[in-house]
Amino acid sequence: MSKKRQYTITLLAKGIISEDLHYGIYARNWWELCKFDKTNANLIPYRLFMSVNCYLNNKNFAITVLNNEQTQNPCFCCVCDDKDSGAQPSASVAINETYNQIFGNKIKYSGLAVMGFDNESIFHELIADVQFIPIFILLDKILIVVSKIGISSCEEYYGAGPGYLSTLITKYNGKQSLFIQSILEDECSLDVYYEGIKLYHNKDTTPNKIWETIGILRKYDGVTLFGITNSYVQQKLEELKKNNNIITCMSDNWENIDLLNLIFEQNIKKQKELGAWRAMLRASGCINITSFSKKWHIIEFWIKAPDSSPDRENLAKLFKSGMLVVIEKKSNPDNENKTLWKSLQKALEKNKRGDDGKVRILSIIAENFTYKKLKEKFGVGNDTINSS
Repeated sequence: MSKKRQYTITLLAKGIISEDLHYGIYARNWWELCKFDKTNANLIPYRLFMSVNCYLNNKNFAITVLNNEQTQNPCFCCVCDDKDSGAQPSASVAINETYNQIFGNKIKYSGLAVMGFDNESIFHELIADVQFIPIFILLDKILIVVSKIGISSCEEYYGAGPGYLSTLITKYNGKQSLFIQSILEDECSLDVYYEGIKLYHNKDTTPNKIWETIGILRKYDGVTLFGITNSYVQQKLEELKKNNNIITCMSDNWENIDLLNLIFEQNIKKQKELGAWRAMLRASGCINITSFSKKWHIIEFWIKAPDSSPDRENLAKLFKSGMLVVIEKKSNPDNENKTLWKSLQKALEKNKRGDDGKVRILSIIAENFTYKKLKEKFGVGNDTINSS
């Protein structure tokens, strides 16, 4: 048995994990299955902008991972001295291209080896801050990739819930196509793409029903094709439930004040107030469609809809055209509150219609404040407040 070649590999830059790339619809291309021995296999990420140095034939070859903006797949660039491979579809092509430019021979090196993916210390460094590793499921000859998981109490979803995302590749109308499967608030979505063109779209209440509608791969049920009933996926769903102890509130229960209070109390203890409101909105099935920078504005736009993309696009167009005016953040909101109360106080003092005018002003704002607050800020009596 021939021994593996041993290379001197140094991790120059760790790179980043991208939510869209490593956990999106092309996640299968951003993770590599590697074996350190005959029994154990591990998924290792091609981290965006990660860079390694491989010492070959007394030369240093630097290989960097980039993103192909057209395909959203990783591409690789290898540099040594003044030689550059350019963007290549694999680490193997990149290293061999540069090596051949320098030495003029056709020696072939393994991309995984020169990236250090067979090195356990590099493996552990690359996944040290990774909270979730996508789950690869081989169903006969079909590879299902579960790149996101979400939980719910829905029996027909087998514990999976909003946010769950998986993909598979199989033939549709004779073309090898990408199937994108997701769970929304109270329904499932299935989209089929071929070379970036959408061939099919459908939504239904359960994974089983949506796959019955498309009419292919009939020997499997929908939850199997979604990857939900896989034992490892079930294990991860159970872990997520235990860790989060999650309480959700779907639209049917939006009038359940006790349930809403439970969600608020659960989240307010973990996060600041704004974060708690965001968590409540997510728990009730809403999606943040704010497209402009939240760094400079306090307004956020949330929507509860099966497909948020049209509203997100319209919002972005309105903001870009200047037709949507948002409130800029202020550095001292306490001063703004004081200014507001002073302005209202002056309005009461200078009102020319006497008590009737004061009652009119108070009637506008009385529903939003307590008696105690109105008396404290305006110095008015109970009779005036009661009249309003």
